[in-house]
Amino acid sequence: MIVSIRGKDFPSFFFFSFLFVLQFVDVQSDLPLPSSTSDPAMATYLTKMWKGYELQMRFRQNQMPPIDVDRDVMVFEDKDFYDMMIEFDAILVMFYLPDCQRTQSFLSEYESTARDLIMYEPHISTGKIDCSKDGRSICTSLKVTRSPTFKLFKQGEFDQDYIQSRSKKSMIKFMRNFFGSPIKKLRTLEEIEDYLQEVEGSLVGFFGPNDKDLQKMYRHTAKNTREIGLYFGYVTDERLRSQFPEYDGKIVQLRAKILHSGWEDDMVIYSGEIDDTSLHNWVIKEKLGGMGIRNYRNDFLFRRPLVIVYYRMILDWEDAPEATKHTLEWREKLMRISTNYSSRINFAVSDKMEYTHELRSCGFSNNRIRNSEK
Repeated sequence: MIVSIRGKDFPSFFFFSFLFVLQFVDVQSDLPLPSSTSDPAMATYLTKMWKGYELQMRFRQNQMPPIDVDRDVMVFEDKDFYDMMIEFDAILVMFYLPDCQRTQSFLSEYESTARDLIMYEPHISTGKIDCSKDGRSICTSLKVTRSPTFKLFKQGEFDQDYIQSRSKKSMIKFMRNFFGSPIKKLRTLEEIEDYLQEVEGSLVGFFGPNDKDLQKMYRHTAKNTREIGLYFGYVTDERLRSQFPEYDGKIVQLRAKILHSGWEDDMVIYSGEIDDTSLHNWVIKEKLGGMGIRNYRNDFLFRRPLVIVYYRMILDWEDAPEATKHTLEWREKLMRISTNYSSRINFAVSDKMEYTHELRSCGFSNNRIRNSEK
């Protein structure tokens, strides 16, 4: 069976077992203090971090209402949750059950994350609330169904769920990206390698003295695309750049690990013009890859003409690793076909249960959506 779209013929493979739609449509002594023997740039950086930490502590002590703090993590209860939330420009809150083994194993890392966030961005805080005791009502009202669950609040209002990797490095990048500076200067080899191995996807620019225009364009793009969940870093130190000669004077993008595929490179280098629009479009296209995973949080990024393949998708490595593996295997099989047409048409996969409204608008009954194998 062949489907014809604007005079182009496509194989019937897309129909096999799938529903699909074409749319043209208190300060502690272990803090790092700068010394006279430090590298001047690093000393300035550490001094800035130290001052930020002091400002945050002064704010908590003198301006905020009394609140319990456990290792730099704010402790909330039902009775004062929303009254306290309004005090923070930005705060990440962990909703948890203390007896949950997964929570217990992550708690120390979360506390360490809180400390580093204060050092990087003193206006960003972290909190926690026990869903088994004095926080039960809040957890119920916010529909917390698993432990731990992370939610972002801005100026007292719920903003979004945090669903990225539950690692300290990813959480810090995420919070700084959304509520702090959208771009970070990478000062050590360890930081560069961290960004080049980020499981959620990242970009790194390697800029020398002759790359001022490219660096300016990169900063502008980072500011205007912070909402898409990529982490932007850049390197200017000549010694560090010399260790990555293949990237010097260039911008590289690493796709999220979940999108890695045998049909396209995991890392790509920008080769377009020194133009904000060109770089902006390239960042989005390469982030999505040849067949992006489309959901309600990112569907605005997918441009038409667009082929969407709908099937039952489960992406949860923690609680459903086998189902997640199966979901990604089907995506890999579909990309065998999509790569032949990716220069002309964009492709995506979506969970059919998340987009029942789109399928109904295309003539699929609720019964067929629920009961079809894919």
